[in-house]
Amino acid sequence: MSAKEIINYSVWAIIYITLQILLMQHIVLFGYAFCFIYIALILLLPIETDTLTAMLIALGAGLLVDVFYNTLGIHAAASVLVAYARPIWLRMIVDIKEADRIEIDLNGLGFARFSVLTFPLILLHHTALFFIEMNSFILLPYTLIKIAASSVFTMILLLLSQSFRKS
Repeated sequence: MSAKEIINYSVWAIIYITLQILLMQHIVLFGYAFCFIYIALILLLPIETDTLTAMLIALGAGLLVDVFYNTLGIHAAASVLVAYARPIWLRMIVDIKEADRIEIDLNGLGFARFSVLTFPLILLHHTALFFIEMNSFILLPYTLIKIAASSVFTMILLLLSQSFRKS
């Protein structure tokens, strides 16, 4: 990564974390849909980012969100899981020959391919997050609805945030 890319990524990291802490924490649609836009930090990392670096970034972002949400490591655990699974998912989806040229963003990949790359990881994050949070199997139907609604809500806001990024 060049210095310009690192600065660009850092600025967006600050924006995503600030949005999550100041705004998204207070937005819940219909009592089910929560938005965790901060996971864009992990999802939009360059392909060449190694797993350990991605996991450390995920841990830092997750712990920062945990501090402001007063959750005891739930976001950190879900974020690290996504950072661990991300390279496995990318290898399954992205052709090795074109991996050097791909940037994970909406402009470069298009809607369909961007969604295929990011939505399953968003779903994984939300599933881990809400299952760790769930304290009784009586809440399973409610938890499954929260996972689905929150994943769609997060994906929509991720797509909207991508429309503001320069390519």
